[in-house]
Amino acid sequence: MATAASYPTDVKTLHFMLDEQRQLIDSLKATLHRLLKWQFGPKSEHLNVDQLGLFVDDSVVIEVPASAPANHAERSNTGPVTRERRRAVRVLRNLPRVIEEIDLPEAQKVCPCCGETLTAFGQEASEQLHYIPARLEVHETRRRKYSCGNCHGAVVRASVPALPPIPKSMASASLLAYLIVSQFADGLPLYRMAGRLRRLDIELSHALMSE
Repeated sequence: MATAASYPTDVKTLHFMLDEQRQLIDSLKATLHRLLKWQFGPKSEHLNVDQLGLFVDDSVVIEVPASAPANHAERSNTGPVTRERRRAVRVLRNLPRVIEEIDLPEAQKVCPCCGETLTAFGQEASEQLHYIPARLEVHETRRRKYSCGNCHGAVVRASVPALPPIPKSMASASLLAYLIVSQFADGLPLYRMAGRLRRLDIELSHALMSE
């Protein structure tokens, strides 16, 4: 076992060793969580056939496993399943909606049989859920400075619009909120949070996030 006298005295080396230890602890915690979930969690996952249509259109064929309950089709029209479907539809309707309308060219709006102009009578609609990945932006604040060209005795600067949550830090309130929610609400370890930020072209050390 290493004694205190054998520890390095360089501050950067100590910070590097501390960062490695925190990464190892986070990795061991994640492994322990997976093992506990595998040992004490549910041993099988049941497929809800009624939820298969949420992300599927008519062009996709789904094969239902043979282990699905045989009498599930008889219960598909009951009250609880109907309420479950209605709840899902209400959630989808609350999402932002982007509507794209596709029309025929003017040359094709003529009846091929008699040559008369076609009349619009309806439309066919289909819906897809689109995922918009997160991204990071750098918000730069530039404050104008003014000086007197006559006496050069006064310099006036524009006021700061809002103080940052942490003085002299690049972390905005939105980034801090993301880190706090990921750590305490979602239970993500620091190395996973650092991996997500790395994919967004930001290197953020574990030690800095833990502080």
